[in-house]
Amino acid sequence: MTRTPSQTAVGRLLQELLVATLDLGLVVKHAHWNVYGAGFRDLHLHLDDIADGLRERADALAERAVTVGVSPDGRAQAIVAATPLEALAAGPVMVEQATAAVAGRLAQVAALASLCLDELDTLDPVSHDLVIGLVGLLEQRRWMLLAEFSSSAPARPA
Repeated sequence: MTRTPSQTAVGRLLQELLVATLDLGLVVKHAHWNVYGAGFRDLHLHLDDIADGLRERADALAERAVTVGVSPDGRAQAIVAATPLEALAAGPVMVEQATAAVAGRLAQVAALASLCLDELDTLDPVSHDLVIGLVGLLEQRRWMLLAEFSSSAPARPA
């Protein structure tokens, strides 16, 4: 099947966001499984909610890619090869460090998704709207995470 340049560009952007979203979901689950300290239970449950939202958005990104004629790649090796995110250290992580690590990565993926919006606006308005929803979710979850679990100043947009 021959793709148009527009399909190829949209597929590339969706794949980039899919990889980042899937990896972010894995980071969140790793923190969820390994967090400890004061506030453990609340953060543990909060991270589950974030992971659920990310899984839904990753599905939407992958399904949109298929819709525009591009095969998404969510295999582990594809994620490892292309993720923009730094790995979270193995082992236990204190509530404060888990909060900072997840909040930073939420902001990073939100920034990446925001960069894709201009190009998607002209290429594929439906994918553009999908990515707007992703940015909204990432920014909201970051704000909520920091508002509840950060001991620093109130959360500010990334």
